[in-house]
Amino acid sequence: MSAPKMKPNQPSDSLYERDFFLWTQEQAEALRRAAREGSNLPLDWENLAEEIESLGKSDKREILSLLEVLVEHLLKLAASPADLPRAQWRKEVRAFRRKLNVLLRESPSLRAQVPALLEEAIAAALVDVEEELKERAEYHHAEPILREFRRRTLLPEEVLGEGFPRPGARDIVED
Repeated sequence: MSAPKMKPNQPSDSLYERDFFLWTQEQAEALRRAAREGSNLPLDWENLAEEIESLGKSDKREILSLLEVLVEHLLKLAASPADLPRAQWRKEVRAFRRKLNVLLRESPSLRAQVPALLEEAIAAALVDVEEELKERAEYHHAEPILREFRRRTLLPEEVLGEGFPRPGARDIVED
């Protein structure tokens, strides 16, 4: 059985393979342009464009979601005095980072959006962590640390890197 033949105008290292998000945005615009220019193909141009565009947006939403839970776990590792869930939080942080790095590797143009997405994720995570720590009667202990996270937010390299916060501290240090 032979390998499938490449279509003309499709290099072996296509944008689709290098940056899925950027590919979706470019393809959506190309469909809209073809519709404006009056292509006579019987296609639902605008809905096709929207569907392709939404594929890329779903990656962006997934990155935001992963950032939210990742930041939430990092905040709990820093602020919670509890010992028991600590190993689980660290394990989940590593898993979320792996998933995020895969998505960003598949769609590198989304990496430029990480700071803005991270800002949104931190705001949501702080609210959730405060509520959870209040429910667990840990908020009094955690309040100064969470205040410090509000004062100086997490940087993308801290969130996506390999370190973890020291218990009772804002600093993220390498293991």
